[in-house]
Amino acid sequence: MGYKSQSGDDLWPTVVVLKFFFLAEGVGFALIIWAIATFDPAMQWPGYLALVPVVGAMLVLAANRQRSWLTANPLARQLGASSYSIYLWHWPLVVLLTYAGEQANPQWMVAGGEVTFMEPAAEGGTDDWGEVVTR
Repeated sequence: MGYKSQSGDDLWPTVVVLKFFFLAEGVGFALIIWAIATFDPAMQWPGYLALVPVVGAMLVLAANRQRSWLTANPLARQLGASSYSIYLWHWPLVVLLTYAGEQANPQWMVAGGEVTFMEPAAEGGTDDWGEVVTR
């Protein structure tokens, strides 16, 4: 009883593992979306709530579904390829704006967002001096 290959081998472990990966990816994305949709500034952050999106990301990565429509599309691939460069530009600007007392100023937030997303893209990313060099 169960799934059989053309040669007659039992495939049930493979099918169960594939279903687990599908479930892990779905639960992971659900946790990430839940965190984005429901977390607000009144919640304690960082803290135990940081586990929700972190576990979600961990499940998506652990699923490693190469042909998923959620992770194998051009937008997701571009975001993944540029995420480290964005991170390298984003956090120093957040810290700088916080120390300058401008973290709530919309003009500085827009300017910081432009630098974060446009500068690495214009230079082809910071891969050349950051990510690739350290590999």
